Amino acid sequence: MSFSAEVGVNLRDMKTAERWFAEYAETHKNPMNKTIHMICVPAILWSILALLWSIPGPEIFSSVPYLNWATIVFAAALGFYWSLGVYYFLQMVAVGGIALILCGWLRAVGLPLPWIALAVFVAAWIGQFYGHKVEGKKPAFFQDLFFLLIGPLWVLPALSTVVVATAAALVGAALIAFVALGVLAPKAKSARDDSPASAVESFYRLYLSPATHGGSRAAIAFSKSFLELVKRNLEVCKEKAGTDVCGWGADGDIYLGAQESQPDLTFENSGAKIREEEGGVVSVTMNVYPDIKDAGDYYLRRVYFRLISEDGRWVVDDMKSSGSWAREEMRNEIEYYQNPPRKSEPEP
Repeated sequence: MSFSAEVGVNLRDMKTAERWFAEYAETHKNPMNKTIHMICVPAILWSILALLWSIPGPEIFSSVPYLNWATIVFAAALGFYWSLGVYYFLQMVAVGGIALILCGWLRAVGLPLPWIALAVFVAAWIGQFYGHKVEGKKPAFFQDLFFLLIGPLWVLPALSTVVVATAAALVGAALIAFVALGVLAPKAKSARDDSPASAVESFYRLYLSPATHGGSRAAIAFSKSFLELVKRNLEVCKEKAGTDVCGWGADGDIYLGAQESQPDLTFENSGAKIREEEGGVVSVTMNVYPDIKDAGDYYLRRVYFRLISEDGRWVVDDMKSSGSWAREEMRNEIEYYQNPPRKSEPEP
């Protein structure tokens, strides 16, 4: 048995870049197939990174800018390109860096990144297989999956020397932009609400901040029509309810869905999970007594927010922490006290 077999080293690990390109070219000779690959291979590369970017990850991903499954997988792939040579490595750093920055930008402007990526991925692969049908040969990666990594390098020269030179020149700019975006992104995110979920998360991080314990806590922004209904509800309660518990939020913390909570409750120890549902609804799930370990789900609370865009920002137009939505509850309360049910007369 040879040494390479004993240690599990495959001969393909020793291939030079020239050998990889020569073998790849054997299944890519037809002019139409080449043209299709020049379009579809970069599209597939970007769509895979975008799909990986969209996969939820552990909590550490949210605390480290641009740390996600796309950057992790691409960093691992760069090891293969490094084995081919520094020149090819730098080319892919430039190409991958630009692709990742595009993913980040699309996500930042609020476009549905996973759906765009999925559409591009499917369309590009349809084009690839059509090209190989014209070629009359199967794709090279049917023989060796590493050809999936060779494809992007192989099409670069075909795209013209101008594209290659520009990509190489952009290495430094891409890296600087990558770092700059990573530094500025958290500040930019805190300065604006990118999505309904981010607006709710920003509020809860402030609301459950240790700095607010024992003091006044800020309220999330509500729509004008919602505030008008709250005002009307409180007016009716003050005028008609007497000693009854009346008025929205009078029987507990509307943001926690509980009458009591752990005094040192924070966003982190509550295990708060924020999810964007359909129709602009955001759900918040949290444990209001996280230190009580044997209570199961007893102290688990879920609050729902329905948000709309008003005056250039996300505002809450309705919410519920138990039972019905707040608008419905307030309307019912107003109706009850303005038109109370008649008491039945005692029987003679």
